[in-house]
Amino acid sequence: MAYTIPGFLKTLTEWLVSVSRWFDGWDITILVPALIILTVIAGVTGRAAVGPRLWMQLVWGTVTVILGLIEVAIIWTIIARYLPVADMGTLIQNMLQRKPLLVTE
Repeated sequence: MAYTIPGFLKTLTEWLVSVSRWFDGWDITILVPALIILTVIAGVTGRAAVGPRLWMQLVWGTVTVILGLIEVAIIWTIIARYLPVADMGTLIQNMLQRKPLLVTE
């Protein structure tokens, strides 16, 4: 199976949609502080990734990437909740085809 960037983006957006469904039940008063806290923690782990040992760099780098992906999922949830998009499928399709994200029909 050949790995391609569009295939990777499709997999990433499918994961993003599934995780955003999990965050969908959360109130905005929980999502925004969670986003701020995750951003601070990701910044700290990002700085720790500059450690002297390779295993430390790999561990902290992986933690930073995971936290960053969770942050993106929270941002995606907020966008999907408050922007006027027809549905998540339309948003993903337009993003992958580089069309305008907001479709008003």
